[in-house]
Amino acid sequence: MSNMVQQDILQQLEQLQQAASAALAGASTTEATRAWHSEYLGGKGRLTGILRSLGGLSPEERPL
Repeated sequence: MSNMVQQDILQQLEQLQQAASAALAGASTTEATRAWHSEYLGGKGRLTGILRSLGGLSPEERPL
């Protein structure tokens, strides 16, 4: 099961990276860049949510 969990988390991270890159490319103002930062990297952002989910996994299930 741990391999399945690792693949799921890695897939989520890859999808997030693609979405974040596309969104950042479309951010043409300082305000838009700040909104991007908040959405993807902020305390309640998408990346933070994925990283928090790692805390609930056993050490064997965590990706390398």
